[in-house]
Amino acid sequence: MASKYLRGKTYWVKYYKNGQVFQESLRTRDKKVAEYLLRKKENEIEEGKIDRVKDCPSDLFLEEYISHFKNHVRHSTYDRDKIYLKAFFKWTKADRLSKITPDLIQEFIDHKRTIDQVSKKTANRSLEVLRAAFKYAVQKKYVRQNPADEVKKFRISYGPARSLEEKEITALLKAAAALDNPGLKTAIALAIYAGLRPQEFLNLDWEDINFANKTLVIRQKPGFVPKDFETRVIPLSDKLISILGDSDGQGRVLGRFKSARSVRRCLNELQEAVKIAELKDVDWLSLRRTFGSQLARKNVSLAKIQKWMGHSTPQTTMRHYAHLLPHYDSDIEKI
Repeated sequence: MASKYLRGKTYWVKYYKNGQVFQESLRTRDKKVAEYLLRKKENEIEEGKIDRVKDCPSDLFLEEYISHFKNHVRHSTYDRDKIYLKAFFKWTKADRLSKITPDLIQEFIDHKRTIDQVSKKTANRSLEVLRAAFKYAVQKKYVRQNPADEVKKFRISYGPARSLEEKEITALLKAAAALDNPGLKTAIALAIYAGLRPQEFLNLDWEDINFANKTLVIRQKPGFVPKDFETRVIPLSDKLISILGDSDGQGRVLGRFKSARSVRRCLNELQEAVKIAELKDVDWLSLRRTFGSQLARKNVSLAKIQKWMGHSTPQTTMRHYAHLLPHYDSDIEKI
């Protein structure tokens, strides 16, 4: 026999099977829907459709899951998410997965925000990692349902994206050219006029740039995997071709910068140029957003902006660039 009850504003079901008590969220606030789901659960119990879960030790699950997702994400993502997972299980001190509840996960996220003082974005990322881990646990029948699904993300308000004006772009490129680093100007130009991320530039070869077709390709290589594992083709503007044409045509500039400098050093050298140009609040993301902002102001479609910038979802593109599109749309005249 099963019974429903309110937990906060959400209905839950409680039932017994093989001498064990189980509690699951019905994920609804509607009483009639809860009653329907309760009857469905009772039928499943009678028909024996509810399998018994294997209550897995937390340390064994963590080891198994980390080994599993290592082969499905980029190396940088693996390193970051592994830290989030280990931090959670160390903090909870739960020896078995069955002891991890939505309330416990909520308490952990609140701890990260109030005690560790991480940003909302970082807290949300921690929650995403936990949801993915427990989704795997559900599939393996280590838990009956995902406890992280009951925890809500923090709402984040995004302000206008910082992008550079034309005079700022000129000043920054001039400052980069003045430094004893011929590759820095090329890197900045590729971020402003092609939207490249630091890792993408550092793994770019001249063979990836086709001057005849005016295209640039971001592709997977040994030691480098593009975001979302997707190859990206970006058209080259005449401005960027002009700057690249001033670089060493034999490929020595691009190759030397890639092999001799890490991402961190690349970002530090960008700040040297920013300081010389007397600019404020400029980082690599500002350069990428300059690329997207320029396209949006020229009424380039958001679909193209998403494709060229390599955004995972159209929501990211809309959040940062939709407000920059011209307000008048001639399609309204088709009515």
